This record gives sequence, structure tokens and C-alpha cells, in this order.
Amino acid sequence: MNIAVLIDLLVPGGVQKAAIEEVRNLRTSGHKAELFCLTRTRVDYQYEDLLKGIPVRYLSDRNPLFLQRAVKIPFFTFLTTNHLLSPFLAHRYRILKDFDLLIAHGTTTCPTALAVSRHFNVPYAAFIWDPMGFILHTVYRVTPLQYFSPLLDIIIRLVERRMLTNARLIVAPSSVHKRALQKAYGIQPIVIPPGHDFITKRKPGKRTYILGYSRWQKEKHPDFFLKLAQQVNLPIVLAGLWSNQNDLKALRREIHEKHLNIQIVQPVHHKDIPRLAGRAIVWVHPHFEAFGMPGLELASQGVPIIIPKGSGVTDLFKNGVHGLFPPRNERALIAAVKTILENPVSARQMGRKAAQVAKAYTWKAHTAKLLDAISGRMKENPPATILHNSFVTTASIGGGDRFMIEIVSRLKPRKFTLITPEIGLYHWKKSKAINVSYKLLSPSIFDNNESPLLLFLAYLIRSIQTIMKLTFLPQVKILISTNELTPETLPAYWYKKTHPQTRWIARIFHLVPPPTKREGNFLVNGGSFLLQRASLMLMRSCDRILVDNPFLKQELMKLGFPKQQTEVHYGGVDVEKIGSYKAGKTEAFSAISVGRFSPHKGTFDLVPIWEKVIRTVPKAKLGIVGDGPEDLKQKLRDQIQNANLKDHVKLLGFLPHGKPLFDMLKNARLLIFPDHEAGFGLIVVEAMSAGLPVVAYNLPIFGETYKKGYLTAPLKQTDTFAANIVKLLEDQALHQTIQTQAREEVGKFDWNRAARKFDRLLNRLSQE
Repeated sequence: MNIAVLIDLLVPGGVQKAAIEEVRNLRTSGHKAELFCLTRTRVDYQYEDLLKGIPVRYLSDRNPLFLQRAVKIPFFTFLTTNHLLSPFLAHRYRILKDFDLLIAHGTTTCPTALAVSRHFNVPYAAFIWDPMGFILHTVYRVTPLQYFSPLLDIIIRLVERRMLTNARLIVAPSSVHKRALQKAYGIQPIVIPPGHDFITKRKPGKRTYILGYSRWQKEKHPDFFLKLAQQVNLPIVLAGLWSNQNDLKALRREIHEKHLNIQIVQPVHHKDIPRLAGRAIVWVHPHFEAFGMPGLELASQGVPIIIPKGSGVTDLFKNGVHGLFPPRNERALIAAVKTILENPVSARQMGRKAAQVAKAYTWKAHTAKLLDAISGRMKENPPATILHNSFVTTASIGGGDRFMIEIVSRLKPRKFTLITPEIGLYHWKKSKAINVSYKLLSPSIFDNNESPLLLFLAYLIRSIQTIMKLTFLPQVKILISTNELTPETLPAYWYKKTHPQTRWIARIFHLVPPPTKREGNFLVNGGSFLLQRASLMLMRSCDRILVDNPFLKQELMKLGFPKQQTEVHYGGVDVEKIGSYKAGKTEAFSAISVGRFSPHKGTFDLVPIWEKVIRTVPKAKLGIVGDGPEDLKQKLRDQIQNANLKDHVKLLGFLPHGKPLFDMLKNARLLIFPDHEAGFGLIVVEAMSAGLPVVAYNLPIFGETYKKGYLTAPLKQTDTFAANIVKLLEDQALHQTIQTQAREEVGKFDWNRAARKFDRLLNRLSQE
């Protein structure tokens, strides 16, 4: 792999040491790796002894000339203008575009890693040593920044959530911040402790002093050693680099004034650590640390360690066995030091045991574990994001809406993120899909309403809400819009344009005819036609268009869509489940019709057809399953009343998919499908699976999609339609022949087969 390791500043610290060692060990193991710094900085010690053979590049060199020099932000220890500006200059860091992965160390580098990832489609791993909020409330607790903490908290949570949720992998050095990140953001970081490279133990010799070794700053309480020196009769060596020289001067002054036996040693190079450990009785650190890398380094040299309870390094060692981990107060720390000094034999045993444990935590082992985690995560298919926002009510669901629900529930190894309104959640939850995480749109006053105007307003609101949801999601690799309606195509188009690397799969069921060729309200039909044409213009930007029949593919090609952009993906049916289903007792009907009430679905052809049927078959009964706007339901009731068919036609309302509907299908003789336009007709294949012959108008799907198992009549020819019903009701041999054909036909429409085909498409697009 080609890996870029990113830090903010090349200053002394555990984060920088970890990044350097990762680059070294990645290169040793055959990978190409380089170290990148956000900005140049001037300090006395920049790990010159560790950087031999390590290529270092500075991203700030690629900034405009007047932005290359970093200016320190007031009140912050390390934050500079380059930390804030680098994410906005990420397009200039083209040097990173050919890497397979970025490893961003520290929260201040992750925003830049996110921006680089967005520009060049390079995934990144976020190694979080200290979350931003933790730094704000510990390091800067007693600075003027405390007065701005409520506002800063809001900004930090927004930035941190976004950079973490977009990371391919999140790593913490210990359980300390793993728990914090889980609680704050609901994410699951993996823990990979830092390492050391001190393979040989220190030489035996007289141990004469207490060692404090760290990168010191006021917040790490170096003044603790002033109090310790007054309690013990041994020298104290305070080693390490200082972030603020004024703090060091103040400490030196106090040591001198109080005549304390404390020696300040600085600077300390990496190679100096074994020498410091050689005469150390114990390593003491008074500050709680998310990890505490010097503790691991000194333990590797056989020095027992003392650090406040709960610090990250204590994940690796046991209290009382490898050192002492007292509560976070000075009295307890001093008591722990005295315990070590009063028991030298026990202290040496602790040191030897600590060294044995530390053997397992080398930088080589650290890098290998990190690489394993990266490799595993890179092989995983990123979750596809589904937009399913066009639900009308909870009362019913169309076959087109069920397509994605059925497919996803059968692709359990894959993970999906679903953006949907609460109405959609109602239908999705019934599928019991365990591989879906839900992002719900807030309800609006226009939801659950079938009025065309109110539905349009609901769709408009959902479009805006979806764009907002997508903004805060991790970068989407594959985006799926489940149909061509506005609340799905508009957000999908926007996301595709702003994230060109994303692969967009769009679905369409059928083309809406012009309003002059469609039954129903002219204005409503005209609006539907124009909105679909607008959606089709947006869908020209998608990577694949899925249609549910070959005829529709041809129609789209006539509109200028490329042949290779369009694929036929049939709906399906659980053939075995429905075919073997044992029906419960329910009212039996000669024929059954299933679908939403609408003029273009042929709802108002049903009564004229059945009037003709009962002239020949007087006892024939029709069951109508479905729902729709109240005005259409009333119109249908009036039709039945005026035709005097109350004893022959029964409105059954909406039946949930499953047992109630299957019972009705299994107890019927045939399905009538009076739709004037249809893309697939899911109820057709479900009825065939239940052993029902189908009577329909001769739509393109009969002949293109379905080859047998039905009888058809010319569109709107209710006489012929009724005659076909009569044939199947009276001619048992014909009924059995068509029934056998229907059962043979459904084999190619199995949901499992459809799911496998869709999965292959996702795999292809993931690799593009």
C-alpha cells in the first residue's frame, strides 16, 4: 500500500514519535510510506535522531506564499493559522492524491484529512489521541478560553462528528478515549496502544533517583515534584522538553529558592532514555494521561511506573504488579512513591515484570496491528446510502416501493444507511432488515396526506431535509434513489454534483404519459408529467438507471439515455414462501384485484367489467383490495351502488403484505390487473406464484416481462377483458393450463435472484 502519515507539527511529543515509527515500520514491511506535516515550525529538537531515512514533506510549502508561515492563535499552545486554513487549501495538496490511505494523527489534522479525502477520494484513518472537547476542558480549563467554552463546544462537536464519521477507520490509543468517543458520537474506535523500540534492557547498576520524564507544560503539574522533593530524601531528575520556557524558568527559580534536590535535564533525545532509566528507581508522572507513552518506554527498561489510576498506559499493566496507580491527588501519589522507596526488592520485581509485558508492545507490533485493521477495513464494502422518501401514507405501499425493501433485507452481509420519513420507517421496519441504519426525516404538517398539492409540499420539504442529512453523513460511496420522484432525485443529483466520486444508482418504474393521454385530473397529470421530465434531466448525471422491464429501457434510449447506462432489474417474489403457503380460512372470491385506487390503474374499469361477467356467471364475486383518496373511494362505492353490484363486488380495503393478502390470493380463482400503465406489476408475479392466472390489458410488460400465465385484452376494451375472465371461470382445462404456465413463469422472478444481481452491480460500482 501507498500510505501518507499526517501530523500537524514536528515538535517533541508522543503523537509525532508514533507517526515517525509508523512510517519507518511501514517502509520496513514493504509498503511505501511518507511523513507529512501541516506546517513547518522552529523548535530546538525535531526528532533528528529518529528521522534518518524517513521522508518528510510539509503541506504548508504548497500554500500561497503569504499563507506558508504559521501564526500562533492566542491562548492556544500549538494551534496556528495553518491548522485552520489547511482544510480550505486541500485542493492544493495534490501530492496526496496518489496515496491509497492517509493516517491522520491528532484531532487538529483530521479536518485537513477530511478535506483531502473529499477532493481526491483518498480514504483516511483518524488516530485520536485526545478529542477536541477533552483538550478544551483539561488543557485550557483555567485560560480565558473557558469563557467561550459553550460556543466552542458546539463548534467542536460539529467538526469532530463530521471528521470522525467520514473516517474509514478510527483508532484510539487506549480505552480512555474509546469510551468517550462511543458516548459522544456512537462510534466504535479500535484501540491500538503506542509502542517502543527499546529491545535491550538497561544495564544493572545502582539506582539512585526518582525520574520524571515527559514533554512538560504547566498543565502536567511539574510543580508536584517540588512537594515530592520535600517528602523524600532522594534526588529527583526531571527530564524532557518544555512547551513553555517561562514555565521552566519559574520552576528553576523555585527549586533554587527552596534548595531542592531536583535536577532539570533537557533536551532529552530518544537515545537518552536507556541512560536515564539506568539509575532510575521509579518513574513518576503526576498527570492523568490518555495514554502516557513515557511510562511504556520506561517500563520496557525495567522501571516500575507510578501514574494516576485510569490513565491509558494502565490498560497494559496491573496495579501492584508492574507499578502503582493511585487516585488523582498529590497525597496518594506521594504515598505511592514512598511505598516504592520503602520496598526496593518489590520495586525491582515490579520493574522486571513490567519489562516482560512491554515486550509485546513494540512499534513493529503497533504498526502491524494498525495495518491489519486498515487492510480489513479497506476490504469492507462501505455502506450504500438509500433515499426512500416518496411514501405517501402508512396505509399502503406500492410494488415499486417494496423493491428496495425486499432486496436490502436479502443482502445481510452489506450495510445500508436509509434516509426516509417516519412513514417510510413504518414500512421498512416490517421487513425486519438488520443491516440498515435509519436516518429519519422530521415529520411535516403535509405528511400522510394524499392531496396532490400537500403531497408536493411534503416532497419539497423532504428534499431539503435529505440534502441536510447527506451533508452530515460520511462520504457516500454509493447513493441509491429508489424512484424518479423529486425527494429522491433532487438530493441525489445535488450530492453527485458536489461529490463526483460518488456512484449514483437511480430507479424508474415507468414513464408518465402526457396529460392529454392519461385519465384523471388534467392539472395533476400535467404536474406529474413535468416533474418526471425534470427528474429525468437530473438522472442523466447518474451512473446507472435501473428499470423493471425491457420496454422501458427502450423508451429511455429513445429519450437519449445511453444503452450502457441503463439496466433491467426485475422485481421478484418469494416463490417458495408463497407457493407453499397454507391459506387460512377467508372469504373466497372468483377474482381479486389489488392496487391503489387511481384512474390510470384502471380502478373504474372494474365495475363495468364485472357487470359483463355476471351476465354469464351470475354467482361470480369480485374482491377489491386497495385504498386511495376518499373522493376516489366514494366514486367507486357509487359505481357499485348504481350498477346494483353490492352482492357481487366487495371492497376489502388495504391488506398488509403477508398473511392477510396471501390468504386472499390463495382463496381466489384468478387475479384481474386492470392497470392502464405499469412498469412491472409486482402483484402479478405474486399472484402467479400463488397459482392464479392473470387477466390484464395488453400492456408492454405482458410479452416483454411476462411471457405466459395470463390472458390480455386491448386497452380499455372491457368487453374482451370480461370475456377472458368468463373463459377462465368456466373452462377448467384452460384455467389449469394458464395456472401451470403462471407457476412456471415466476421462477425467473425470485427475490433472491434479484438480490444477487443487485449485489453484483454494487460490487462493480464499488470498484470503479
